[in-house]
Amino acid sequence: MSIIMLDTDNAYLVVTDLLTDEKRVLLGRTLSGPLAIPLLEAIAPRLAVVTRKGKPYAAELSDADRRHDVGAVVLDDICRIYEVLGSLPQFAELTESAQKVRATLSMSRSIITASYGQSAANALRNRQVIDEVDAVLRAMPIAPGVSARDVAELFISGGEDIGDLLRKRASALAAAQAARAETSGANLLAEARDLLLRIRTMLDSEVSMRDDLPADLVDRIFSMLDERIAVAVARNSRGGAAAVDGEGADGTEAAPLDLDAGGAPNDAAPQSGDAGAPDAPAAPAASEEDPPPVRPLPDRD
Repeated sequence: MSIIMLDTDNAYLVVTDLLTDEKRVLLGRTLSGPLAIPLLEAIAPRLAVVTRKGKPYAAELSDADRRHDVGAVVLDDICRIYEVLGSLPQFAELTESAQKVRATLSMSRSIITASYGQSAANALRNRQVIDEVDAVLRAMPIAPGVSARDVAELFISGGEDIGDLLRKRASALAAAQAARAETSGANLLAEARDLLLRIRTMLDSEVSMRDDLPADLVDRIFSMLDERIAVAVARNSRGGAAAVDGEGADGTEAAPLDLDAGGAPNDAAPQSGDAGAPDAPAAPAASEEDPPPVRPLPDRD
């Protein structure tokens, strides 16, 4: 099997597999294997940079945003309930509590559609004034052992976490940009392929000269490499000139698709009405039984 079939993503998978505890033990059974580990450890983070897709901390930001938005909506609902009840004379003091919270905290319901940066800045402002309504919030129970103060903390801390994660993301993106500027993806892929080939050749040579090592040791060590190449070969055979796992049929690395927010390639084929593109058939009209379209969530940056 030709290692030329290995693309950057799969080269990263193979290198990280060789650095697992299981493969380190197998490499340690040879004299030459431990010498390869520092080389693998050096190239792994470089491969990680050029194979990384999307923006870092996306999952963490989504979680913080969820906590922030839930806190914002619930806190607003609590104040609404107090205001409605406060419209009755016997509960007039409830309106005062809700109005004091609204006058102190920046808690408009529209904050849930604001950008990450706006949410983080809003949390900084609210943190500075939360103590002014601490007693009022604690006197607004919503469940046994839970008060509006707990909800406000969820709202504010979620926004603060968003700010922390934005700073981490900016640093990570800057580091990745610098690494990409220093390293050509194509050159790094060639370097990774060459390193894996040299390590395997070295181990094959040692195992062939030592009767105390199992004959299949090298195959066990490079099981991930062999599997990834086999998959690429099979897909290439079925797809002909089509790209294989991000690699062109000629063995060169194909450029990754740049997906927009809707999941479609930015460099997609010409749309309806463009030169060389046939008009797509019109979508069928929705029947009365069709469910109404789901309104998408607002984009967050």
